[in-house]
Parts: sequence; structure tokens; C-alpha cells
Amino acid sequence: MTAKIKIAAREDIPRVADFLLAMQDEIQEVGLERESLVKNLGDNFGNVTWFLFLDENDVPFGTKYAEKHNAYWSDKFRYYLGGMYIAPAFRGKGYYRQIMDQVEEWAKKQGAGELFAMTAAENERSAKALQSTGLLGYDYKNHMKRI
Repeated sequence: MTAKIKIAAREDIPRVADFLLAMQDEIQEVGLERESLVKNLGDNFGNVTWFLFLDENDVPFGTKYAEKHNAYWSDKFRYYLGGMYIAPAFRGKGYYRQIMDQVEEWAKKQGAGELFAMTAAENERSAKALQSTGLLGYDYKNHMKRI
């Protein structure tokens, strides 16, 4: 089975939103309603690059985004990878590694020098998946304040 990534176009925003809402349901996190999410994605469309994951029949089965960050300690920028979701029926089929390899190649072509991602401390499955693609785990703690 082969997966490929597609850079999401503006008309793909509703599909991206559907995947994000499915992720929200799975992790039992309360977030935005679909209409608000679609609006926010549209309003911020140029700030990040959204990907759709497609199977060998071009059926979308997930999403992820890459957000460019300047790295003041390097002559290259880096991408933060977030919003990763793969539909349950497509998990465990080896798609994750294929997707991450393609995102890495895309990032290199853009001139990036690093990729980074975060996962919840208790989400060991996600941490192992990220590490399997070469992203190293660090023991940083994130701090956030809603304002």
C-alpha cells in the first residue's frame, strides 16, 4: 500500500476540518464547531501548509500541517509539524512512515534545516511513531497560558 501527500488547496479546507474534528472526538477534547473551524482555517490558510494524505486510490485519509519557524541559531529555518491525524481504518498499514518521509523531502526542497513536533507526555504511541522517523525526543516541558 502506498500513501502520498497532497498540499491542501483552499477548497480542501472542509476536508481538513473534518479530520481535525475526528481527532478532537477521539481525544475527547472540546474545541470549535465545524463552521468556526472552517472559517479559522480559511482565515489562516497562508500561515501554514496543510497536507492531505491520500491512499493509492487518491482517497483522503488524514492530515498534518507544517508551520515555518525561523531558527536564529542556524542559517536555515525549521518546520513545526502538527495537526497529525490518520483515520482509524488506515492505521497500522505503514502509511505513517511514508507520509513523514514525503513531508521531510518537501521540507528539504523548501530549504528547511530541521523538523520538530510535540506530543502529549502521556501519548507514548505518538512519541514512538515520531522517534521511528528520526525525530529525537527531548524532555522539554511546554508552558501555555490562555489569554
